[in-house]
Amino acid sequence: MAHRDDYDVTDYIFKVLLLGDKGVGKSSIVRRYVEDRFDTWPTTICVEYGTVTRHINGKTVKLQIWDTAGEEKYHCLTDIYYRNTHGVIFVFDLGNPESLENVRNTWINQVHAKAPDDVCCTLVGSKNDVTSPGDDVTNSQRVSADEIRRMSDLYCMSYFSTSAKLNKNIEKLFDHLSEQMISKHSDYDEIPCPDSLPSFALHSFQPHSPVTDPEEQGYCCSSS
Repeated sequence: MAHRDDYDVTDYIFKVLLLGDKGVGKSSIVRRYVEDRFDTWPTTICVEYGTVTRHINGKTVKLQIWDTAGEEKYHCLTDIYYRNTHGVIFVFDLGNPESLENVRNTWINQVHAKAPDDVCCTLVGSKNDVTSPGDDVTNSQRVSADEIRRMSDLYCMSYFSTSAKLNKNIEKLFDHLSEQMISKHSDYDEIPCPDSLPSFALHSFQPHSPVTDPEEQGYCCSSS
């Protein structure tokens, strides 16, 4: 939760979730972005959390980044973390086609059912340092560019191919998502905030209505 002191230096406070199967590299992406390091780490148990403050397009943005466990037994435990979410990063392993299918069949459905209806979504392929031609991963194990394009087009999501190990496109990914969220929530700038708090305090607490039927909306992040 945001604290009053944050409002003195922050224009926006956004909650971001990373979703995807176990082992696709969510924790490595968060650790690279938050701590600028890469190492092996045990599987996330339920949820891990980190924060980063950045200057984006003249605005000071604080990201509250939630790294959720990908194992099925933890899905029900993470329901509460979808509430008041501004951004979602769907992560799949470029060397594991099933992990991309599970973005469509599991994780996008979860967001439609539990997250706010104006959430901004981004698709991320991880571990591109081990899925290039000449590596041990065979062609049949790689996710094809056409499959990725169909997924991102179908759900109106930007796509980033990343490597936490090589620090490739990690910062660009979060900056792009921040720009999307600023654009989406800038309409609140003129709304007066109670108790003399600056108007940007609303950005962390603005109420949202969840989408209850996945068929009502064909994509996660609207173009508006």
